[in-house]
Amino acid sequence: MLHFSPTPRYLAQTLLFAMCLASQTPDLALGQSIPPTPTATTPIFEAEELGLRFTPPAGAVMRTERLESGTSYSIAESSTNAHWRLRIVPLTSSRIGATAASHVADYLALAKQSTPALTVLHEAPLALRGFDGGAPPENQLLLVSVPLEGGGNGIAGQFVVARGEEQFIVFSLLADGPSFASTQPQLLASFASATVRPLSDLAFEKLELLARGALLIERMDEKALRALLSDALSFYRVFKRLPNGDDREIGYLSVRVSEGARGEIDSTRDPKKLEGDDVELGLLVTVDARAIVDGNAKHTVDVQSRYWLAWDSSSETWSVRSTERQGAASRSKAQTGIRAARSAGNPAPELQVINASSQGMTRDPSVWPVPPSYLSQAEALLIGRLLPRDGSFEGDFADYVYDSRESRIPQRKETWTRTAAGWKLESRVAGSNSVMTQDFDAEGHRVRRVDIDGTITQAITPEALKSLWKSKGLPVK
Repeated sequence: MLHFSPTPRYLAQTLLFAMCLASQTPDLALGQSIPPTPTATTPIFEAEELGLRFTPPAGAVMRTERLESGTSYSIAESSTNAHWRLRIVPLTSSRIGATAASHVADYLALAKQSTPALTVLHEAPLALRGFDGGAPPENQLLLVSVPLEGGGNGIAGQFVVARGEEQFIVFSLLADGPSFASTQPQLLASFASATVRPLSDLAFEKLELLARGALLIERMDEKALRALLSDALSFYRVFKRLPNGDDREIGYLSVRVSEGARGEIDSTRDPKKLEGDDVELGLLVTVDARAIVDGNAKHTVDVQSRYWLAWDSSSETWSVRSTERQGAASRSKAQTGIRAARSAGNPAPELQVINASSQGMTRDPSVWPVPPSYLSQAEALLIGRLLPRDGSFEGDFADYVYDSRESRIPQRKETWTRTAAGWKLESRVAGSNSVMTQDFDAEGHRVRRVDIDGTITQAITPEALKSLWKSKGLPVK
């Protein structure tokens, strides 16, 4: 039997979502080929970790969800009152020799056990194209009409595409019955537009990208790191652009790059009194930031972050201290990260991260093995000045960077390209369809960064920053 564990939420949606009459849904001719319909208002959906690419119906809303079992992709007709929804997940069979057709047959048998009155509307392959002109993958499409307790019927379906031995991509469909006759052609055209790369191709490409990343990181030696040293402070404004064109200020930050001792990540310690390993010199990146919470000038968060990296990049440590203030009330949080150098007693280096708060809640260290092509926090912050700008490299590579927001070390696919004004780095995290974009000048200094949530970090002079914030009645240190 294939792995199939529908969640309670999934089952509830299947039972409560979308009403229709089976007689209102025309049957499909077996093996019917549905030509893909290009759309102008919806971008092509691409999940790199699945090797999947297809064109959703026009105006569809796409969302990525991180689960313990992996990444799930959701696509709906709209953000509210959707007449259909898709969930796309990878699936591994526990039965040797399983096919897309056998998975659909097993799924249908289970569905009939729980809902004997369901009606099969369609069960057959759907003609697909091959990826980049290759052989089309084996697949199977199933559509059923399910009677609901409240009356009427709902449409449920599965479109299963093989991506390797006992490896599949499953599109699970829930649709509103009365409108399904009109939405069905759009959905089938989208399914027919799907192309899936074999797992063997994806594995080879992943290794190739990581190898490129490793070569680039090897070039980030002591000489390259020392070239980053500067007495100047770089200032950045952080904001979001609203639909009406106005900007909502979120915060600002300054960045200083200097040589410092390991123990200087704790700003309260006297550098002259450091001892032992704490006196080792390396690259020290200091970031001071202030954020405004929900646009309330009296509700602020001040953050000081210090990232230290040994000159040979063998070890790193960092400290992030934040204090949130609202009126007379305040609370603080702290994070410490440690990566020790490889040694006889530490042959497989690990990254440890400890989070603590002023409320007395201190968590045990979270520990991860350090993956290949790993970038330290300091290197990730200064990446534009460390990547080649002499024309010796442009294109894609992969790396791993610790993500403090999600407390994990995801793989990133990076794309480094020359622009008219300098250079651009596009980052996709863990196969996500969303892109973080950073623009750099010709010397590799960051000019602008746009996060996947639309937050913009843009270089600015301290004078312009103070003038802007004062004009908006916001507190500047």
